[in-house]
Amino acid sequence: MWPVGRRGVAGLAEELPPAERDVLRLLGTGLSSAEIADQLYLSAGTVKAHISRILTRTGCANRVQAAVFAHDAGLLTDR
Repeated sequence: MWPVGRRGVAGLAEELPPAERDVLRLLGTGLSSAEIADQLYLSAGTVKAHISRILTRTGCANRVQAAVFAHDAGLLTDR
């Protein structure tokens, strides 16, 4: 489903910068941009910029696909 080739979904998620990986993880839990901003102490504009880059880097068309991507990458499991 994801255009990631041999590296796999988890590998692609690991290649994201830490800030984008954090945003993707929270996006995967269903939080809005404003809620993500509050959780990470970022501005809403910064979160939206991160989400835009996440969509581009992962090949996702929208937030819902990005949330599924986060799940498939294992970002939503308890650590």
